[in-house]
Amino acid sequence: MRHGKASETEVEQPAMREQQLQRVGLAAVLLLALALRAPGLTWALPDADRAFPYHPDEPTLVETGRHIARTGDLNPHFFNYGSLTFYLAAATFKAMELGGEPAPSAYYLAMRLWSVAFGLGTVALAFLLGRRWGGAAAGLVTAAVVAVTPVSQICSTYATVDSLGTFLLTAALHSGLRVLEEHRPRDCILAGLCAGLAAGVKYVGLLALLVPVTAVLLRTRGKVRREDGLWLGAAIATGVVAFLLTTPYALLDTTSFWRDFSFEMQHKAEGGSTVPPGMSGLAFLLTQAMPCGLTWPVVVLGAMGLGVFVARRTQADILLTAWLVLLLLVTGSGREVFVRYTMPLVPLMALTIVGLLGKPGTATVFPPAPLAALVIGTRKRRLSLVSLLVVTGLLYSLLCAAAYAGVRARPDVRDEAMAFIQAQAPSHRPSVGLREEPWFDDPPIGAVNGGPRTRGLFARAAQQRGWRVTISGWNAERLDASVPKLFVASEFDYRPEYLRGESRQASASFFAQLETRYDLIREFRSEPTLGPLHFPDAHINDWRYVNPEIRVYVRRAAMAGAPAARRSAFQRR
Repeated sequence: MRHGKASETEVEQPAMREQQLQRVGLAAVLLLALALRAPGLTWALPDADRAFPYHPDEPTLVETGRHIARTGDLNPHFFNYGSLTFYLAAATFKAMELGGEPAPSAYYLAMRLWSVAFGLGTVALAFLLGRRWGGAAAGLVTAAVVAVTPVSQICSTYATVDSLGTFLLTAALHSGLRVLEEHRPRDCILAGLCAGLAAGVKYVGLLALLVPVTAVLLRTRGKVRREDGLWLGAAIATGVVAFLLTTPYALLDTTSFWRDFSFEMQHKAEGGSTVPPGMSGLAFLLTQAMPCGLTWPVVVLGAMGLGVFVARRTQADILLTAWLVLLLLVTGSGREVFVRYTMPLVPLMALTIVGLLGKPGTATVFPPAPLAALVIGTRKRRLSLVSLLVVTGLLYSLLCAAAYAGVRARPDVRDEAMAFIQAQAPSHRPSVGLREEPWFDDPPIGAVNGGPRTRGLFARAAQQRGWRVTISGWNAERLDASVPKLFVASEFDYRPEYLRGESRQASASFFAQLETRYDLIREFRSEPTLGPLHFPDAHINDWRYVNPEIRVYVRRAAMAGAPAARRSAFQRR
C-alpha cells in the first residue's frame, strides 16, 4: 500500500514541477511585457502646458466616456467603431468620480491601464494557444513574441480600442481551436460571444464568427450534423446579440450609425494618410506596415511558419491559415493601412513561428542548441537552426521594443521644441508661425493642442498666454504681414509620405517660399536607439505619434539682428 502511494507521488512530482515551471515562465514573460509597456502609461499626459495628449485618438474615447458618465446619455453619437470601449470608459469614470472629480490626466491614465491589462491578457492567451499547439515551451515562445513585438508593446498602452479588440479576437481564436479539438458546445458559444464583443470594439471583429464555423466544418469534414448546426446557429446568434448589446444605437440611432460607418468604409477605401499612389493596400501591409510593427525577423519567421502550415495541412493548420489569410486580406484592402491594424495579426504570426518548431499537439521542448549541434544529424540540425533563428528574431524584437520604450521614457520632442521656442522668443510678446493650429504633431503653443477638436479656441487661448501666432496654411506670403520671428513645422507638414495630391505640391511650394524668408535653426528628433544600436523607424502616419520630427525656423531679419555669438549658435545648430 505504502509502495503504491509512493509510486503515485513519484508520478505526480514531475507533473507538478512542470506546472510550476510553466507558471514561472509565464510570469517572467508577463513581467517582461509589463516592463516594456510601463513607460507608455504616463507618456505625454495632459497637464498645465498641454490640454490633450499627443495621441489624436485618445481624446475621442475619454471625452465620449466622460459625456456618457455625466449625462447618462448612452448614445455615444460616434460610430466610426463600436461602443463597448466607450461604455467601459463611462463605467470606469463613474466609479472614479464617486470620490470627487479627478485631474484630466487621470481619465487617460485609467484607460491606458485598461489597455495594458488587455495587452497582458493577450500575452496570456497567446501562451494558452501556443501550449495547445505544441506544449509548454511552444506556449512560452508564442507569449514572448506577443510580449516583445513593438506594435503590441506600443498600442497596448494607448487609451484606444486596439488592445481590447486584439484581446477579444485572440480569445475567439482560442475558443475556435477548442471547438475543433474538443467540440464542446460551450466553446462554440464562447467563440461567438468573443466575436460579438470584438465587433462591439471594432466592426471587423464580427468576422471572427467564421472561426467556429470553420472549426465545425473541418471537424465534420463538411458533413455537419443537425446538432452541430444548432450549436453553430446559437454561436452566430450569440455573436449578433453581443454586438447589439454593446452597440445598441446601431439600431436605435440608425442615421448616425450609417453616417459614421459609411464614412469609415469610404475612408478605408480612399485612403489619404498611409498607402502611397501606385501601391496596393496589401503590398503596403506586407512590405511596410508589418515590418514596422512586427519587425522584419518576426515577419520572415512567420512567413516561413505559414509555409509549414500550408505544407502540413492538419485541421488546426488549415483553420489558423484561413483565419490569418482572411485578416491579411481584410486589413490590406482599401487605401488606408495604419500600423496599428497589424496588432491582431501578432498572435497569429507567433503561432506560425511555433509551427516551425514542431507539429501541433507535440510537447517537444525546443531549447536553443549550440552551433556545433547544427552538423549532428538532420533532425537535430534542423531544430537547432530553427531554434537559433527564432531566439535571434525574438532578441531583435525585444531590443527594438526596448528602444521604443526608451523613446517614451525620454522627454518628448514636442516638449523639447516648446522649451526651445520659449527660450528663443521675446518674453514680452513671443511671435510664431504655424501652418495650422497645433495638434498631436506640434509643440503645444498656447497649451491648446486639439487641432480640429479645438478649432476657434486656439487663437484666444494663445493670446491669453501672451503669444502672437500666425496660421499660414499653405500660403507663405501670409507670414509677411505679421512677420513672426519663428516658424514651427512638423514632419506631417513637409514629408511627402503623409501628403497626397494637391497637398504634396502645395507643401513643396510652401517650404520653397518659406526658405527664402526663414532659416532652419533646429530639428528635434527622438529615434529608437539602445546604446550603440539604432533601429529603423518608418515614417508611417500613426507610427509617428510618439516621435515626429519638429523643425524650428527663424526669420532672417531676426538672425541678422542677433548678436554675433547667438548667430553662430544658430548656425551650429
